[in-house]
Amino acid sequence: MESIEELQENNHDISDNGEAVRQIESDIDFEYALKRLTKRQQEIVKLKLEGYNYIEIADILQVKPKYIYNQMSEIKKVVKLTHKDI
Repeated sequence: MESIEELQENNHDISDNGEAVRQIESDIDFEYALKRLTKRQQEIVKLKLEGYNYIEIADILQVKPKYIYNQMSEIKKVVKLTHKDI
């Protein structure tokens, strides 16, 4: 996530650009949601965002694929609840 300063350095005028502001808000919401996850869940999200599928993540973390499916279900609940909290 780019900080406000980085956006300004990259010639993004956030005061006039509603899309940039919405992106920053979305990034902040996502960071807030990530902080509410366990370290293991954060690791799963990181791997998923890197493009790994559930089976590959299970192999990397040396767990059963069912564990990854269950954790992703819990992660989705936390993220959904987080957005309702804000």
